[in-house]
Amino acid sequence: MSFFEYIKDKRYFWVFYLIIMTFVSLIMFLGGNHQEIGSNILYINISCFFFALLYTTIGYFYRKRFFQPLTEVIESQHEELLELFAMY
Repeated sequence: MSFFEYIKDKRYFWVFYLIIMTFVSLIMFLGGNHQEIGSNILYINISCFFFALLYTTIGYFYRKRFFQPLTEVIESQHEELLELFAMY
């Protein structure tokens, strides 16, 4: 599993994240102090993006470590089956 495939698998998480962050930014914009609102929204969005990216990256390495042995077993079994069918 490549990192791009994992990100593609997490696309619904990232869509949900964008919706939530848009909602939070809108609430902060409508209800906050207009002098500091831009920097606060930027700070919150960057901080949350960092944590979401950290969550995604750690999840990728965890799942890669889990699925790597399974992939190797499946590929070895697949090669054995191809060799078996080649005999006939």
